[in-house]
Amino acid sequence: MTDVPDTPPPDPRAEVIYRESVRALDLQSASVDELRARTGVLLAAASVATAFLGAEAFKLHGFWWVNVLAAIVFVGVVLLALFILMPKGGWEFTYNADVLQQYYLTEKKATLTQMYLSMATGHAESRLSNKKLLDCRMEVFAYACGALGLDVVLWLIGIRA
Repeated sequence: MTDVPDTPPPDPRAEVIYRESVRALDLQSASVDELRARTGVLLAAASVATAFLGAEAFKLHGFWWVNVLAAIVFVGVVLLALFILMPKGGWEFTYNADVLQQYYLTEKKATLTQMYLSMATGHAESRLSNKKLLDCRMEVFAYACGALGLDVVLWLIGIRA
């Protein structure tokens, strides 16, 4: 990318800062994708456990309170997983090119160094905003994992009783 004539060349340190801010957002985006993939696996595991263990427990003891509780916990796991998987606005991983053009070329006439540093700051703010959304979903995922463990234990109790 060439700079506008009569402007100083970009500061290479600013470019390094910018590239690291982009890398941080890329890693965060990958974390969101990984959490969604793990949640899909958790949902599949809960479904398989309930299909096999639940069928056996209900066959042996019908609507015994432990079996009913296990079914309720399974529904809880599904709802927690759906919360994680539901599309949610507010994630910020990229800039809008039209906004960048308007802001940096039309209004500010910013140098490349100024753009690098300003965009890196924007990336840092986006990363912190995304972190709140991601941390909430990670916590819900931990609860869903615990609920799956409880679900399996309840189904096993339902079979052994």
